[in-house]
Amino acid sequence: MADGAFVPLLVRLEHVMEHNVSIPRLVASKRVFIDQVAVLAKASSLALTVPLAQASEVVKTMGVLLIGATRADQGPSLNNELLPEDIQSLIASFSSGPLFVRNAVRIIEGIRAEAGP
Repeated sequence: MADGAFVPLLVRLEHVMEHNVSIPRLVASKRVFIDQVAVLAKASSLALTVPLAQASEVVKTMGVLLIGATRADQGPSLNNELLPEDIQSLIASFSSGPLFVRNAVRIIEGIRAEAGP
């Protein structure tokens, strides 16, 4: 999320970019993706103390969550607008950062519970 170009590109990846490349290029990029998920899953498995299979699910789920959560920030820019406090609070509750973190924690807790002791 710190790289302002990453999330918009990620959102466009499946909806636009992948429809405009050759099948061999698509296959090659998916193989790179598989390798990247494996690297992240291995590190996540150690960090989260969950089996590799569950860590792989965490990595995949976090990618989908990131895309969904960042769409909450695509509304109109209301910076420098005087809004009632209840409306400011509502908008803040849908901000992608906190929304992503809260739900990421919930997902990780569920996956840990599924993995067992």
